[in-house]
Amino acid sequence: MKYTNLTVALISFVVVADNMASTTAFFSSVLTSSPARRSGKQQILPDLGNIVEAQHEAVLQIALDIGKSGESSRMGIKGLTLELHSEAVPSDQPSVKLPGINGPHPELSSGSRRLEIQEEGGFVSLGGAQKVGMKDPCWEMVWRDGAPAGSLVCGFDISDDYHRNDATLPKGKTYISFPVWTTEGLADAREQKAKSMGYNQAKRDALDEFQQEPNLLLKALKYREACVAAEKCSLYPMRNFAIVPDAEEIVPFRKHQESADDIWLTTRGVVWATELPRGQKVVLGSANIIQSTFSEQ
Repeated sequence: MKYTNLTVALISFVVVADNMASTTAFFSSVLTSSPARRSGKQQILPDLGNIVEAQHEAVLQIALDIGKSGESSRMGIKGLTLELHSEAVPSDQPSVKLPGINGPHPELSSGSRRLEIQEEGGFVSLGGAQKVGMKDPCWEMVWRDGAPAGSLVCGFDISDDYHRNDATLPKGKTYISFPVWTTEGLADAREQKAKSMGYNQAKRDALDEFQQEPNLLLKALKYREACVAAEKCSLYPMRNFAIVPDAEEIVPFRKHQESADDIWLTTRGVVWATELPRGQKVVLGSANIIQSTFSEQ
């Protein structure tokens, strides 16, 4: 098949444009802030002291799914029941260091608060039923100024290594964290997530049309459309929105009488470990809030 000069020039333009889009995507990912900040909406940092006070004696029942992402071997830990307390951890009570108050930016933390383990979680392996020993518990709220979401973080010291097939919960300091949102922050994040999903769908549609188009001129134009959609996707990458919950994945935090904003807790979270204050985060698995008493006041 012979290409006309116009066809060759158009295809060359598309290739150059594609390279420019890739370069722009790279620098955008390095230089731009989060999608919530790019929206132009200023998020207001909630009063962490009031939020923490309102959660006094709230009870959480949590299920843990321990194991590496993509691997079939899992350790399902059920029955872990925690009670949050608003008071600071007493000086004579041992507690693990927390990533907020004991990290590089303690000013973003509510401070370490008392956490009671009402019931330890357990799992079943070839050796039978086992309880997971936890000690020195505490919790905190962390919220970076301007961020659409904060975190509820619970910390423990796991007493031993626990194994189920190839899944392992190692001995040592372990954390469970759940994203926490203001109503405005959650609405903004969902709006940005919807944009990202739309751009990704547009990219897939354009690539499908590019592959199916027999006409070379139209094929080049479809390829260009895919490049434009890919550039927009790079500004709103889906991985940035993985923590944005659906409606069925949130529960309302208890509201303080002096607070004007509703606060929402995501029921799915992460189990992880690190060496404070600046160690690398190692994801051990996921967590899900099965039941809570946040709605009871």
